Amino acid sequence: MTVFHLDSDRRNIVAASARHSGAREGEEESDASSESLGPEAANWRLFRASLVHQERAGLFSDRVPAALQPRLRVVLPRRWAHELGAPERGCLLVARRPDMGPLLTQSVILLLEHDDHGSAGLILNCPSAGARVRSCTCLPDIAGAFKQQLLYQGGSVATERLHLLHGNPAVANTFEVMDGIYTGGLAHANELVASGRAAASEFKLLAGYAHWPTGQLQREISGGAWWLVAASSDFILSSVRGQQQQMHGVREKAALWRGTLQLAGLGPGSRQHH
Repeated sequence: MTVFHLDSDRRNIVAASARHSGAREGEEESDASSESLGPEAANWRLFRASLVHQERAGLFSDRVPAALQPRLRVVLPRRWAHELGAPERGCLLVARRPDMGPLLTQSVILLLEHDDHGSAGLILNCPSAGARVRSCTCLPDIAGAFKQQLLYQGGSVATERLHLLHGNPAVANTFEVMDGIYTGGLAHANELVASGRAAASEFKLLAGYAHWPTGQLQREISGGAWWLVAASSDFILSSVRGQQQQMHGVREKAALWRGTLQLAGLGPGSRQHH
């Protein structure tokens, strides 16, 4: 098997999640017209999500005069999600079939890479049957600050490698998956936690990752194995903070799976659920 290596040291990006200054707490504000978005706020993910939000709210219906539509404003909640038509870095792969095996059934995978060389991601909702980081032999020198953290199964490839998922822009040597979502920086994060400058609960540690050779993921999507979902950084990071809810194992896995589908309008009973 060819191992698709995720070299987080290749990039060192320190960035914060883009928020609109005019939004109320807990919300992101976006204009209905792209011309009203300033350069610093012209985040295409947010703009696309705002269009979906407007459509769901019926702002594109015949009941709203066309002359008023460009001036209407919509407010996105910090946690939003919608279905995509094609995979992209930073999107979620949500398992569709009940026969995908114990690791992938009801899995939610954050896609880290998707290009001509293949695809790779981290499973967000598969705890390692109560295993803690202290039991991981990957990096014994890291066990200090994170020794009580629950260890997750990021995938079946290179399970001896430990990956870090977080939203802390102060961590050095990270790879920015999308706005406000980072992987890597384990050594520096360990220092921050050990010195009290960060909390261990800000980070999710995962052993291994998921990998698809060139073309395989697209074939699986075409075969009905995955829903493709775009989601806000805040929603994705809720899977990190969710570790503190003591909802581990099967319950945690099912909760994030159902929550993702419902937020994206793909849950049971939705017209898009097919």
